[in-house]
Order: sequence, then structure tokens, then C-alpha cells
Amino acid sequence: MSKIRLIVSDLDGTLLSDDHTLSEPVKAAVRCFRAAGGMFTIATGRFAPAVSDMVEELELDIPYILCNGGVIADRKGVRSAASISLQPLAQFLLEADRLGISSLLFDDADAYTFRRTSAIEHYEHKEKVKCVIVDLHANNWQERIVQKVLLIGDMQAIRALWASFESLLVTPYGTIQSDDDYFEIIPPGISKGAALKELMVMLQVEPSEVLSIGNQMNDLDMLLSSGVGAAVANSHPELLARASYICSRKNGDGVIEVMEALELLPPNNESKGRTSMKKQIKGIAHRGYPSKYPENTLISFQAACDLNFSHLELDVQLSKDGVPVVIHDISVDRMTDNGIGQVKNLTLAELKELTIGGTERIPTFEEALDLLKDRIIVDIELKQMGDLYPGMEQLVLEMVKKKGMQEQVFITSFDHYCLQRVRQLDDKIGLGLINIGASPAFFPFAKEINCGYMSIEHQHITEPFIRRCEEEGIQLISWTVNQESDMKMVAQYPSLLICTNELELWAKVSGQNG
Repeated sequence: MSKIRLIVSDLDGTLLSDDHTLSEPVKAAVRCFRAAGGMFTIATGRFAPAVSDMVEELELDIPYILCNGGVIADRKGVRSAASISLQPLAQFLLEADRLGISSLLFDDADAYTFRRTSAIEHYEHKEKVKCVIVDLHANNWQERIVQKVLLIGDMQAIRALWASFESLLVTPYGTIQSDDDYFEIIPPGISKGAALKELMVMLQVEPSEVLSIGNQMNDLDMLLSSGVGAAVANSHPELLARASYICSRKNGDGVIEVMEALELLPPNNESKGRTSMKKQIKGIAHRGYPSKYPENTLISFQAACDLNFSHLELDVQLSKDGVPVVIHDISVDRMTDNGIGQVKNLTLAELKELTIGGTERIPTFEEALDLLKDRIIVDIELKQMGDLYPGMEQLVLEMVKKKGMQEQVFITSFDHYCLQRVRQLDDKIGLGLINIGASPAFFPFAKEINCGYMSIEHQHITEPFIRRCEEEGIQLISWTVNQESDMKMVAQYPSLLICTNELELWAKVSGQNG
């Protein structure tokens, strides 16, 4: 039975659904945990007025963390708060406004802005608050003391602007990225992790008794400060790399998943989750469990899920009649008992006539997704080579969207033009470059197509390359690691995500088979 006494969850992108509300299953799970004697609270970047409704809905009876750690409050009021002066930031904020970057200034009662842009309107709708407009050219706003400043816009432009001003500032400030287009300026030394440590002292809870859950990099030190740090499926790649538990489901469903996996909810609880109670193994099951079962088959995929691996890799080609199917080789010769010829020259009906290992069949991509949905994060490798499979990218994306699995998958390929086409078709789906060797030349292209993963043959991975990926916020995958000595090397670097055929050996070597 788990020793977890306190659960601390981020809100946006974690506990909340995509529509920024608390689902009934999430509220039911919180009620069940608290009824069993547990403590539950939130840690968010939001300020007090933007969480008041959720505090009531969750019936929080212990302090909670606001403003990314700058404020600790409860239903009676503020317990502790840090603040910053706007005067040193005045010229920076004026220039940000000139560049079309929206700014928000927060105190304990209101959010202030200089003009009502579409970004501000979206923020108001999401957090159910109304911002107060202040005159940018008046001096009184510069005299304010605030809890934090939030800039909304193109992150590259914001970071470049901050870099040009930061060295000129005498007063130190902290900064964090709390969403894809959210850049926050906060008091120095403030973070969710630091606030959580303060909260643990208040509640007389040990770090080993804490489960924290998040999805963005502002949650990282909170996860690292906890006995279990969980990342929901829709998390930033680097957070996924550093988390001790990776959810296969996103948002609130992921929160329920880890609560069930740690046996924090009674059987048949109101939340009705579906996650295995086994300890999760952080790693990519390469084509399923091919050292025990035929690769890229449903029985092999099931075995990886039964072991509770966090990720699974599969390969996609197209049949003659344009159906995405799961098989690694360009031909069926190696894998099938009774087939010969290229996959692209055989119809789905013809492919389904072939057997693998006597009893298995080549799965369609749809069949594979049906098996894996809500169970494991899926690395979809497109076996595209030039124009070998016209339209493959569109067909795969359509199937992923049909199954509602956009947040549960990412798409990889050796063919980088293929990835470029995927990005042109979908500006949000996760992407990963595959290469044999490691090169600094990969990073500009990865940035161009917003690529969050990089998969490199393990012999070519060096410590400087690992550090570069960490700095760039890219999840580095080491493939295919099957020898115990190589596994021990990978285990030295927590940010590496291993891809292996030897699932149980990796669980043993990495100490995840408890």
C-alpha cells in the first residue's frame, strides 16, 4: 500500500480538462482520497481570484500554492506572499507592448493590463476574470508592487527581449515559462518546489509521503521535491524525461491514473479509472516485446502494456490500397511465415492472409491504436522514404484524430521531409527526429518544426549531446539498447529515454521492477 499522504496537483493542463473545468471523475477521485484520510491541494500559476471557484469545488481544507509559489493561501486568506516592484521593469514592459506582446500585472485582488488584445480576452475567458485596464503612459502603474508579471506571446520574441534587458537590471528577478506562450516574471528564489517544501513543514509531511503532478516546466522542481513526481501525458518533453511516473492519459484522466497506480483510491471508486496497479516502467517498448513475442504484433503490444511500460514504439507502412499497417520492413519476407514482396504492392486483404509466428497477423494501424488507447504513450515511426507512400502523413494523422489520441502519441521518422509535412498538416502533434549519429546540425531544424523528441542510436550519444538536448528542452531517446552494460550507462542519465527489446531486463537494471 502506498505511503502517500499528500497530493499536490497543478491546475491548467493537469487537473483541469481542456475546457479549463474540473470533471466529475476528478472531483470524485479527490473526494475518495480525502475520505480515506489523505490530503489534497493545488499548486498553480493563477492568482487568488482565478482559483476561488475551484477551491470551493474541491472543498480544499488545507493551504494551497498560487502565483507559481509566490503565494501560499487558504480559504481564510494569505499565509505568505512574495512581491516585486514594477519600476525597474517599466522600460521592458513598454518595449514588450510596442512589439505586440500582451502583459498582465497581478496583485492579490486584480489583474491589470495595458490594452485588451485577443490574448488578454482568451486569458479572461480561460480564468474567468476581468482585467483592469491601466494607462500605459501614466506613471502610477510603475509604482505598483505586484505578485508577478505575465507576458503572453511568441516565446522566442519574449525571451530575446528579456535577454536584452536582464543584464541592465539591478534588481534580481526570477522567470519561468508556465505555458507554450506564457512567460512569467516572479520574485527571485520563488518556485512551486520551494513553496511545496514550506507547505510540507506546515503539514508535517515528509517528501516521501508526497505525490505531485504537473505538465509544464514550472512544475519540475515541485516534482523533484516529492516522493513521486508524475507528468500527465500532455506534458512538456523535458518534464516527461525527469518525472518518476509518466501518465499514459492527459489532464485529469492522468491524475486519476497515477492515483490508481499508487493504490490511493479504493477499488470501484467513483472515478472509474482503468489503469493497471503495477509500478510503471519508464522506457520505450521497441515494437512491443520482441524478445518474447513477434515484433509489431498485438500480442507483443499487449505484453508491453501488461508490464506497464510508459511508452511503446511501432512502425507504419501503407498497403497497396492505402491502409496504414504496422510492420517494420519494406517487405513482408522476414516477418511473415508465408509471404513475399513489398508491403506497398499488397492489399490489406492480402496482408491479412499472412501469418507471423503461426498465429499472429499484421495489425492495421487502427487496430493497434484501439488496443493502446489510454494505456501507453505511442511513438509512431513512419517508414516513409521520399515519396514511397504518398499521403501517408495525412492518413496517419486522420486516424490519430479519429481515435482522439493526439495527446497520447508522437510521430517520428528517419525521413525529415516527412516530419516537415506532418508539421505543415498539424501544428501541435509531437514530432521526433530519428538519426543514427548525433550532430549539432539537428537542433536548428528541430526548432524550425517544433520537434520535442530526438532519437539517436545509443553508441553515438555523448554527455555533451545529452546536456544540449536538456538545454533545448528536447527528449533524447537512446535506441536500441539491449545489453545490460549499455543499460547501466543509460541509467546514469535520468533525462534519457531508453528504447529496448529487453523489457524485463531494463526493469531489473533500472530498479523499476519492484
